[in-house]
Amino acid sequence: MRPTERRTVYRIDPEQIQDFSDLRTYHHNKDWNHSGTFDDPRSVPDGYQQTKGLFGDTLRNVVPYAVPRNTPWILHHLRKRPTLIFNEKDKQAITRHRPHLSIFPDQQFSRLPSGEMFSTNPGTPTHQELIRKPLNFIKRWYDVKFVLDLKTVARRFKRQGVLFDSEGL
Repeated sequence: MRPTERRTVYRIDPEQIQDFSDLRTYHHNKDWNHSGTFDDPRSVPDGYQQTKGLFGDTLRNVVPYAVPRNTPWILHHLRKRPTLIFNEKDKQAITRHRPHLSIFPDQQFSRLPSGEMFSTNPGTPTHQELIRKPLNFIKRWYDVKFVLDLKTVARRFKRQGVLFDSEGL
């Protein structure tokens, strides 16, 4: 990378956001390997820290978030090309979803020990665009598969020792 090139951080949200100053509160362990938001403060695990901010990452790493919030998925690398797996019952909602991609300069973000990018002051995106066909967008980087029961797939992968990432399980 030449010194004059600007690197970028990407983020996908369910709707277009003009003002990124209203940041969410995330609870996380010390090394950020486990983080999330909690509606009930009593459900925050002991020892978790609290930080207001905004997650972002490389485009490839935010692509799975082009689905509606709370849609569970599994990402595995069993093949040459990574595969995202969803529940069949979520296919219609994913197809109808119209998320927005926001692009930020990376100067306002720091890399966490988990590998993700995080900012407590992200500033204004340099570009935003509507993702009209989320499945087509996802398929530029991942194979996509739909199954009847994602939790069953997760249990089978665990039994077989298959490494995978997941969201919402």
